[in-house]
Amino acid sequence: MTFRTEYKYKINYNKKNEFYDWLNKIQATKLFQRRDIYSIYFDNKNLSMFRDSEEGVTPRKKIRIRHYNSKFEFCKKFLIEKKINSAEGRYKTSKSINKAKVNQFLKYGIVDNNYGLCKFKSSVVYSREYYLYKNCRITFDTDIKFASNYNSNGKFKTTDFTCICEFKYNTLEDGKLHEDNFSFQQTRYSKYSESIKKMNLYN
Repeated sequence: MTFRTEYKYKINYNKKNEFYDWLNKIQATKLFQRRDIYSIYFDNKNLSMFRDSEEGVTPRKKIRIRHYNSKFEFCKKFLIEKKINSAEGRYKTSKSINKAKVNQFLKYGIVDNNYGLCKFKSSVVYSREYYLYKNCRITFDTDIKFASNYNSNGKFKTTDFTCICEFKYNTLEDGKLHEDNFSFQQTRYSKYSESIKKMNLYN
């Protein structure tokens, strides 16, 4: 299990060129090609994961099925992921599953030791870029969209015009290397929580 430290920053869509200018200035390295990420989120009937995230409770968890670049109908490779935020730090578990297992989870839900029976609640799709700066991994998420369905029928119409930059460190000793001349607003941001709020699914 590897704990990591994360810092998230909110960047308005019309200021994203300022972020790219900063990347060029510090000579950050591009790690991978941009890709679209689809996340299918689960929660219990009381939306306890959503509420724990909003209140900043620790420990807390998010459960999602994730796939890349292809819409649900055409995708063959899926991951089931659990993101845990504990007093010791953040970590993630990830396991490959086939589409039959995905469909089983979507139909019957996922039983979690802490949250009980969790069923599908919302979907999020966004475009992610990957960079490296010293010992820091940087991701930049744009075109964040939400839907109340996990296939193309949801059409991902609800859009968040915020871009999210995230700095990820494997050790606390690495510190906040990104703070040099970085003028954007640090924030707490959960795509799952935003999907629930933007689509008014918590009432």
